[in-house]
Amino acid sequence: MEVLAPIPAFYSAKDYNTPINYCNDLNYLGGIGHSACIYANDEKRVMEYSELLNAGRILVNTPTSQGAVGYFYNHLATTLTLGCGTGGKNITTGDVKMAYRTIGEGYPLLLCMGYTGVMDMWPAVALQKLAGSYQVILFENRGMGYSTIINDTSAFSMKLFAKDAANLMNALNIPKAHLMGWSMGTYTARELALGYPEKVDKVILYAADCGDDITIQPDSALLASLNDPNASLETILLALFPAEWLKRSDASDYFPLDIIEADPNICERQDVALNNWFKEGGGTRDRLSSFGKKRHC
Repeated sequence: MEVLAPIPAFYSAKDYNTPINYCNDLNYLGGIGHSACIYANDEKRVMEYSELLNAGRILVNTPTSQGAVGYFYNHLATTLTLGCGTGGKNITTGDVKMAYRTIGEGYPLLLCMGYTGVMDMWPAVALQKLAGSYQVILFENRGMGYSTIINDTSAFSMKLFAKDAANLMNALNIPKAHLMGWSMGTYTARELALGYPEKVDKVILYAADCGDDITIQPDSALLASLNDPNASLETILLALFPAEWLKRSDASDYFPLDIIEADPNICERQDVALNNWFKEGGGTRDRLSSFGKKRHC
């Protein structure tokens, strides 16, 4: 395991299976498709380890961080890029290494996440039901979660987010898909439909508005409560969901247990993109005529 810190993590165990399970858990926690190493003289144990770990490079009896580079350390092809690759559901598209997941089989359904959101915020209950009929593709917007920006020079905008989504579809060899956007993701979905109509079948907009300066914003008191860092969880939930629904015994099943903390700089840049969407001409009102053919679904 590669640890960029002065003190590495160290685990001890009394049997063979326990450390193997540790390695597998750590691999899934933050490095599927990356590298793994084993120190052993038993060829059978080495083969078992290599078949269990989802890693691009399995090192045997050699330092992992150096050995994975290849070159003169061993006979592996030389590489200085030790990313997680497709095994870790990461694809480089344009100037972004995008993190994504796919679940289910069927016609593609691309889910566009909302403001400062990550993949784990999609309710697991809903995903399971959708995956029963569709190939569901989730992804994280540039700079959010595990999606990283390679050359960070672009100003954030809904058109840029739509371009990222189109690039992801190309990388996954998905020529056309249904889209479902959530909150800010509805803006991404509409920009994708307007800019890349050949890639879009049906569009589902969840918690959406029309954009532009005609959008009716929430009242100031509600916004203040949502942005209050000292607001209780109950206050926030009651502002977002009906009180009767929150009393359901399974309501908590629809909320993520834990999500990766967002970069404040990325959140601020998303906020700028949102504000631009709400300016005159920012939304889709003045561009709906660009659809050449009317369709009713």
